[in-house]
Amino acid sequence: MITGGAVKSIQTGSISITTDASGRGTNTQTVNAVNTAKAVVLLNGAYSATAQMTISAKAVLTNATTVTASCNTSYAGAGTITVDYTVIEYY
Repeated sequence: MITGGAVKSIQTGSISITTDASGRGTNTQTVNAVNTAKAVVLLNGAYSATAQMTISAKAVLTNATTVTASCNTSYAGAGTITVDYTVIEYY
């Protein structure tokens, strides 16, 4: 839990995930270093330009410099999912 404190930094990004034949996938992206005890990741959305499908996605701060996004889709086949995120670090 993060309490009190102003925002130190905000980083936004998009992670492209190529799903496998079962509709699952994961990928990472490097961000500027943050204090993981004082940072949160917000999932801004997940979408596909290749097919209409239901997407379940998450984005987590794996370590001080890595956001990992993963997804599970209703699409039976390989496709590309884009996951948008925001990392907010507090003082």
